Amino acid sequence: MHVTKSFDLNNDDILWEKFMCFMREIIPYEESQLSELSETQKTAVIAFLYCAEVMGEGHIGFFDLYGEYISYSTVMVALKELCVSDRYIKIIEELSKDFIPVSEMRDKCISEEGFMDEIYAEFDDLFYQYGDKEIINKIIYYVRKHHMEFFKYT
Repeated sequence: MHVTKSFDLNNDDILWEKFMCFMREIIPYEESQLSELSETQKTAVIAFLYCAEVMGEGHIGFFDLYGEYISYSTVMVALKELCVSDRYIKIIEELSKDFIPVSEMRDKCISEEGFMDEIYAEFDDLFYQYGDKEIINKIIYYVRKHHMEFFKYT
């Protein structure tokens, strides 16, 4: 939980900035860190991590960093909880059909030239076409609604 002075919850920019402070304090690099979060916190955190990593490094980046303890189905549940458009959910559903576990992915990357660039390219392209604005707006709305789970006010 991020400790902060009271702020204008109706200001999206300030709320997002405060959520980013929360994220910097808790980014889960291990499963045990994620398990310390409440279910409400996990929803926003998983959606943010997915969105941020896909926008930065594509789906391969997300699964490389978090794939050992955040599954595609967990991402789908988080996005559904946020009421994100079905178009994003469909990316995850289709991705799950072609999903390759991180351990296999590493082996293939060593043996196949260009594998990393192509593995999830069609899913990345769709995500980039849609952009991250909707997911960010849904996270903001969700955090506003559940702000007492994210912030401790002084």
